[in-house]
Amino acid sequence: MNESIHVTCLNCGHEFQTAFCPDCGQSASTRKITLKGMLEHLTFETIQANRGFLHTFIGLTKSAGGTIAGYLAGKRMSIQNPIGYALIGVTIMTIIDIKTGISSGAPRSSETESFAYNLAKFMRQNAKNFWLLNILYYSIGGALFFRRYSFAEHLAANSFIIGHSAFLMSLVILVYKQPFIVNPVMYFIIITMMVLLHRRDHHLGSAIFLSFLNILFGFLMFFFVPAMFMMVVRSVRG
Repeated sequence: MNESIHVTCLNCGHEFQTAFCPDCGQSASTRKITLKGMLEHLTFETIQANRGFLHTFIGLTKSAGGTIAGYLAGKRMSIQNPIGYALIGVTIMTIIDIKTGISSGAPRSSETESFAYNLAKFMRQNAKNFWLLNILYYSIGGALFFRRYSFAEHLAANSFIIGHSAFLMSLVILVYKQPFIVNPVMYFIIITMMVLLHRRDHHLGSAIFLSFLNILFGFLMFFFVPAMFMMVVRSVRG
């Protein structure tokens, strides 16, 4: 005789026996997050940008740590795809940054063909792509400093962090006109969200220190990778 298995919905708390919660539609399966799984749902959920966007934005604003931890644990019904959320947030932020002319000024240099000048110009022209790479950098650092989550889970968490900080910075840069790449408010938002997530497994002081190390690692990689790319291009061109 088969015994029915009752499942408690992670989204609404309703008990059910089917594949999906009859109240909210949350799946009974809480598979671990994988990069493949996130990418499989990326295109559809990015096109349908309104799917869970407001709930995700409010949740991350009110309780960043709880919302991200809940998503990683399987509470995903009303939450937008993290990569899609980051893409939309960073796109909006870079558009506002460009339209307001904050990052449009050319750096002053007596040697306009200097390496530093060309690097700064290259990074301004590709600011969106390089900023999105922080998701990867912070996830590498997260795998080193915070061992609870898998690398794919760090990618999801940092996608939410980069995306939400971008949405908030879209409002901040209208008042505090400084390029987001070097804007201290941006890094304050990022480190705050990281601490709120990881303080669940670490003392507050430890969470702050490790989050700072993670951001420092990402900051160094943010400038190191484009610099190495420029050096390779220059060596190839002779």
